[in-house]
Amino acid sequence: MEIDAFLFDLDGVITDSSTAHFKAWKAVANSYGIDLPDSLEVSLKGISRRNSVEKIVQYANIDLSEDAKQAFMDTKNAMYQDLVAEYNPDNLLPGVQTILEFARAHSIKIGLVSASKNAVPLIEALKIKAFFDVIVDPAKHPSKPAPDLFLAAAKRLGVAPENCVAFEDAIAGVQAIKAAGMTAIGIGERLDADYVFADLTAAHAMLETHV
Repeated sequence: MEIDAFLFDLDGVITDSSTAHFKAWKAVANSYGIDLPDSLEVSLKGISRRNSVEKIVQYANIDLSEDAKQAFMDTKNAMYQDLVAEYNPDNLLPGVQTILEFARAHSIKIGLVSASKNAVPLIEALKIKAFFDVIVDPAKHPSKPAPDLFLAAAKRLGVAPENCVAFEDAIAGVQAIKAAGMTAIGIGERLDADYVFADLTAAHAMLETHV
């Protein structure tokens, strides 16, 4: 396996802000009289705010105007920002710092490929922004499971997609990686990735044997 770049999702891979996302969605949904089951969380991972609110509306079988949908998203985002405002390096998931330092030591380029529009302030709070050579703007590309975000990262880094290893914890994210022709490493469980690990510590141990 020739590796020129590591591409990272954010929520659920670098830090556990995915729970904050769902907590905010649940709270806002409750204000609309919608009780979101915990089982819905996995389908909201790794996708855009717009796609998330559409899934919630579909689940609840209700009609909302475009203005109401935008208000739903805006309220959710404000609540999410409040929840993650106090994040710091202690909120990094296991293995993150090690694998970032490993990439730097082996001249492997690093990209951030997140559907979150709050990615930059969050990685600044986590004190890891300096590691990233590229941070893809999710507003400029179709969201996952489309491969566009990952392909945009590879293009900006100047590397071939087949030489990229990408890390995801969401089904839509893994689908996007595969559609981009990259090696998919799933973080978590029940993911149809090329490799699946509990966290980046285990992923790093495997990658050390390929570099």
